[in-house]
Amino acid sequence: MRDKARTRKAGALVGAKTALLIYAAHDAAQPLRTRPIESGRETAEALLRRIYPDWQIEPYEAPDAVVDLSESVYPPQDVAYVACFPGLQILCDRNVMTDYPSRLPQRYLDAGQSSTVILHAMHSASDTLAFAVWKEGLLGRSLSISPHGGIAEDLGNRLGFEEAYWAGEHPVRPTLGPPGGDRYPLPFHPLALGEAALRALAGFVIEGRREPGDIDASAIPVHGFELRDPAGPTREERDAERLALIARMPPRRSLYL
Repeated sequence: MRDKARTRKAGALVGAKTALLIYAAHDAAQPLRTRPIESGRETAEALLRRIYPDWQIEPYEAPDAVVDLSESVYPPQDVAYVACFPGLQILCDRNVMTDYPSRLPQRYLDAGQSSTVILHAMHSASDTLAFAVWKEGLLGRSLSISPHGGIAEDLGNRLGFEEAYWAGEHPVRPTLGPPGGDRYPLPFHPLALGEAALRALAGFVIEGRREPGDIDASAIPVHGFELRDPAGPTREERDAERLALIARMPPRRSLYL
């Protein structure tokens, strides 16, 4: 499959969006590097049924034939993609997106029956990032940050890949406006840290330039499912809420690494 990261302007993160929950027995990247046999749709569906026991869950075939992780990390509303391997399960589901990872409902943490759980959620429309890591059921690190809301959550010790960003080694370089104009309100761009977090925690990236050793996410198969919450809002109600939220968002700042 064509390497999408290299078809974009070099270094530009122009549409990075994720809604991921990763369950790993140990290291999340290692099962993907060894290319084990994929566990099948039944295992993927069982994961979803542990999270959503009362929901309607049906197989979903994407109109654009999404079959790999690179295209499914931010699925449509009411759709989930799951990749399952021995020792690793990856859930792509917009229901896990939150500004406060520490408040993620316990059923999501328990469903994978794994020692390590990783949350990774970012959205390029608002330049927001949230990620968290639980070990043996205990939250070790959680960060939620955006330029308009600042730091919503900053719990636990910073992880190694974060240090250079907090130290100011990856500032946002303005691409528009006169020199000395408004400075970016954060010492780094959340999407840049988001890609670094994804590489460090899971071994792959979604946008930007792939580095030697990065896992090719387009080679990771996924299974699609349609989700229906009998007690939830209708799709029309959610669409109206989403449009109202977008209308309130401030202008987005460009990022060039």
